[in-house]
Amino acid sequence: MDVPRTVAGLRRAASKVSLDKLRPGDLLFFRMSGEVDHVGLYMGHDRFIHAPSQGERVRYATLDNPFWKRHLAAGGDLF
Repeated sequence: MDVPRTVAGLRRAASKVSLDKLRPGDLLFFRMSGEVDHVGLYMGHDRFIHAPSQGERVRYATLDNPFWKRHLAAGGDLF
């Protein structure tokens, strides 16, 4: 499967998923600076993995965190 490289490409390719219907493997799209520009991979139980910024290690985060909750824009599925 070819997967888009950019956040914008991933969002266009993904089918929308309601945030209350997220399943492990779904994508989470975040609006950090006015437009959707960050993506994470949902792991279940309100946890996701993401690369915080270039050069930093991939890490877990939680949707319970007010920062991530405030910036969460949409959920999507590529499969």
